[in-house]
Amino acid sequence: MTSLRISRRTLSAVVMVLAVAATTLAAQQLSGPDHYALLGQARTAMDQRRYPEAAGLYRRLADNNPRDGELWMAYASAARAAGRLADALQADEKVIELGAGFRPNASIKPMNLDLADRPQLAYRMARGYATLGRKDRALDWLTKAVAWRYTPRTSMQTDSAFRAYQDDDRFRELAGLPPKGIRSRDQRWRYDIDFLASECKRLHASFTREAYSPQFDAAATDLKARVGQLTDNQIIVGLQRLVVLLRDGHSIVAPADSGKLLPVDFYWFSDGLFVVNGIGDAKRWTGSRVLKFGSQNVEALLAQLPAYVSRDNPMGVRWIGPVMLTRLDFLQAMGGTSDPSRATLTLRGPTGAVTDVALEGGPNRPRPKLVPPYGDTVRAPLYLKRVTTNYWFTPLPEVNAVYFQFNQVINQPGGELLAQFAPKLLEAVKDPSVKNLIIDARHNNGGNSYLYPPLLRIFAYFQESSPGRQLFYVVGRNTFSAAQNFSTNVERLTNAIFVGEPTGSSPRFTGEGAIWFELPYSRVRASISNWYHQFTFWSDSRPWISPAVPVELSSTDYFAGRDPALEAVFDLIRHP
Repeated sequence: MTSLRISRRTLSAVVMVLAVAATTLAAQQLSGPDHYALLGQARTAMDQRRYPEAAGLYRRLADNNPRDGELWMAYASAARAAGRLADALQADEKVIELGAGFRPNASIKPMNLDLADRPQLAYRMARGYATLGRKDRALDWLTKAVAWRYTPRTSMQTDSAFRAYQDDDRFRELAGLPPKGIRSRDQRWRYDIDFLASECKRLHASFTREAYSPQFDAAATDLKARVGQLTDNQIIVGLQRLVVLLRDGHSIVAPADSGKLLPVDFYWFSDGLFVVNGIGDAKRWTGSRVLKFGSQNVEALLAQLPAYVSRDNPMGVRWIGPVMLTRLDFLQAMGGTSDPSRATLTLRGPTGAVTDVALEGGPNRPRPKLVPPYGDTVRAPLYLKRVTTNYWFTPLPEVNAVYFQFNQVINQPGGELLAQFAPKLLEAVKDPSVKNLIIDARHNNGGNSYLYPPLLRIFAYFQESSPGRQLFYVVGRNTFSAAQNFSTNVERLTNAIFVGEPTGSSPRFTGEGAIWFELPYSRVRASISNWYHQFTFWSDSRPWISPAVPVELSSTDYFAGRDPALEAVFDLIRHP
């Protein structure tokens, strides 16, 4: 038998390795309750900005449950805050590997951690590696971010982390920096058209891939061929027509700085297009029906609008189309004026008199929601009294109801958060005399879909808390984006009776967008939808949610201060 001789030094080293391994194993073998208790300690350390301690605790938690990407993300944030950038970058790779980073309601992470999706995480990693002087790694992660639909890629151009890369050809391509040597006006516009088309192909998240269609490519090629015959404003109109082919309401090209707007606001009622508000002296035309723009009958212009309006469904044309008719560059493209700075409208006033009115274009202004008739908030119907307040409610004891108006899925600026508002609504509907809850989302064109779950829980409680309780949900053409997601959830999860017009979006839609980037030469701003939203079943191909109780708004009802949708709800309550 061969004898095994081990030196004292070797034996000591083996013992030390085994001790470290045993200690590590013991540290990783936390029971479920112990793991959760340690999580509480990590949260507290992070909240109190004890970052090195938080990093150590989160690392232990992540080692104990390495399949939990949210823990790796918490560790990355704590390590970064503690100045341990290399450790944070290694943790970020685990976050991407596990698909974590977009879980705002998760109880396993503190709410002061930044949310980030995969392209944002890749971009953050690129910045980190650039900070560490590892250029190749930084460019590799920028490449991944771009491939994963990071937007706006043009933000790289001014990011201080990449200041040293400005002359690097690979970086210039990733950042959308234009090639050197292009000087003529036509060359620059053609480059911008190509850049926009390539961003549509890279970013647009629709499963039907409209940006790769022959129609889209042909439109881009045609616009490039006509650059020499078009003014700058006409090219910008052409860019908008190009993104309309993507068939979604979030992909848009912004108005040119030189574009002018008519000093009136229009609304497309069931009985025609009317002036509902005016700027300055143009207020006197409020209440007038529009008959013509220049020599064009209004019906002819309305028929052209689908080519210019980004939309999810035809209700988008009725909502956004009247806004487009105030833009003189688009009005000129449709033949409604020959002058991009003014237009002549033929109006029929409330008395029946027909007048030709010359209106000068003015500066750009925010897109308006429907305002109270003649600006009178005192005598305005309930649905027009507080349009600029994101959420509010009032009791309606005459119909045993609470009326809740939800005008934006955004926390009220300078006011209480939606999460703080929700308990107040809950207390109001707990009153046993409240048999009906009326939810009005007609003015709600979206916001943040992660904010509204507390409201859904209130609706579910209300309908289940007592027999005979009923939800009524009022929608319209302006119910869009996050408000569409909200509406889809209300439809699926409650017994709500929908009243009004079809929604302005679809139960499944390509959205987000609203992340602006500039075209390299012209600096025209554009936004391309880079997310796909589906809060319904895959087989749901409806263009909208169509109300069970259809109600349209006429100019007669509007200017008389009546609300036929709410009247229909009251009738259903009184005569079930």
